[in-house]
Amino acid sequence: MRRLAVLVLVLAACGDTATTTTTTTASGAAPPTATTVPAATTTTGPRTSIGPPPTSPPAPAADLRFVDLGSHPPVTVLTVTVEPGDVSMLVWARAPGPGDEVAIARITDPSGEVIYDLDLDSFEVFGGVLNAPLVDLHEVAVTLPIDGDTPLAPGDYTFAIDALADEITASGAILRSGDVAGPQALDVRIVVATTNDDLADSDRRETFAAEVRATGEALLNPHGIEVGALSFLDAPADFVDRFAELEADESDEQQRELCRELGERLPPTRAVDLVVVDRVVDPSDDGGVIEGNAAGLPGVVLTPGALTSCVVVVTERDVDRSLLDRAIVVWHEAGHLLGLPHTSEADGSAFDYFADTPECPIDRDEDGDGFVDEFECPDGGNFMFHDTDSLIMSEDQAWFLRRRPLLYPVG
Repeated sequence: MRRLAVLVLVLAACGDTATTTTTTTASGAAPPTATTVPAATTTTGPRTSIGPPPTSPPAPAADLRFVDLGSHPPVTVLTVTVEPGDVSMLVWARAPGPGDEVAIARITDPSGEVIYDLDLDSFEVFGGVLNAPLVDLHEVAVTLPIDGDTPLAPGDYTFAIDALADEITASGAILRSGDVAGPQALDVRIVVATTNDDLADSDRRETFAAEVRATGEALLNPHGIEVGALSFLDAPADFVDRFAELEADESDEQQRELCRELGERLPPTRAVDLVVVDRVVDPSDDGGVIEGNAAGLPGVVLTPGALTSCVVVVTERDVDRSLLDRAIVVWHEAGHLLGLPHTSEADGSAFDYFADTPECPIDRDEDGDGFVDEFECPDGGNFMFHDTDSLIMSEDQAWFLRRRPLLYPVG
């Protein structure tokens, strides 16, 4: 049987290490809470814990439309209809198990033009819109449009799915409409699932929230995006016992289970779900601390059963990096969740799809350590470089983010 080679650096785990970094990432969907939460608020007390699953769906959001595409044979074609006024779509498919490989093999626009075509034998990508294979384990997703040169056209888009599994158990789409030209906001919901004492009291939480907000504002405000509501939730003891230490592998199975369970216990809302854990351990890595991780690129959000809907940041302390120092990691991993890849991968072999972010191939590896580093690269100052503490975002990256379903219009 033909096998799909999962390209981990491009589409799977998105974890940031402090030393040699190899930064990695709507079936029956209940609509998210309407966008009435005021921006620039922080809730740190009284303590709120994750409770049982919500018993009723939240109010609908007028600018989001959820499409349940159902279950299918492992090789199938999904059709999503874009209506006039739609500005973006997130399309996803899920297989039964963590080892099941799923690929989006072809995307065709309403005119019949193939805008993305993956050769499943060579893994070459054709079509000019995307430059990397859309392949992952268990759950795969794609978000369109990528840039202003290829906006969404009304009509039917088709997505050819090819999975090495018994079936596609669920699939769906989220479409966003309305005006995205004005100010946008992005909320963050922080779940404390650590045994460390970094966030044990309200003062520490206020300090961490302030650092996350200040870092986010420095990054996002120049592009008309605000940091909205920041809120804290305490994970129950059993949740902490199971998820305070995560193992990073090519499927990020533990983190995906964390995300799935979190989605069952919290109402869906337009926010980045950030889980603070003790540590993320990569059995194949003999050095460095993985500072944060996104389990999918893009993550599937606002959708029951989603496996890639959250990101993590660690409290584990090394010599130089406290949790406060990792506020930029929060926004880097949020970028992955929303669909932003690294500008350049650590081995200099893969790059993002934006015209205004430079590339850093391996021939720029001046010190010969096998990795392209921040000081060696023209894109080293971008917040989505594989290893950086920079707070620079390009105009094309901002254009992309402003259309994602987790962001909402201010006011």
